[in-house]
Amino acid sequence: MASIRVIGVPDGEAPHYIRSAWVGCVLPLDPLGPLYATLQDTEGVLSGTRKTAFTRLFARVKQVPGYSVLVSDALEALALHNPVAAQWWRENVPHLIEANGTLIFEASVCQKLMDD
Repeated sequence: MASIRVIGVPDGEAPHYIRSAWVGCVLPLDPLGPLYATLQDTEGVLSGTRKTAFTRLFARVKQVPGYSVLVSDALEALALHNPVAAQWWRENVPHLIEANGTLIFEASVCQKLMDD
């Protein structure tokens, strides 16, 4: 399975100490997404829309080169690395978990690992 290692603190709306907890995590790439860094639409995990057809029209979307990781896979890996940070995500962005969403990790803070 294709994966990445987070080697720098990702940008985002989560507090810095929560975002820095990703450093060192190995995350599997979304199996339905690209296996390499591509331009990805991103929006804030706290300020972003809940992805209804209407609100999608008004979303503040930014494109960044990055990797797509399923939220469930990302939080599973983070929980092994830093359970407190994983709990923050569960408590503060449950809509991403419920929607089976993805997190985008910017290519500049990731190392692509060799496929098994």
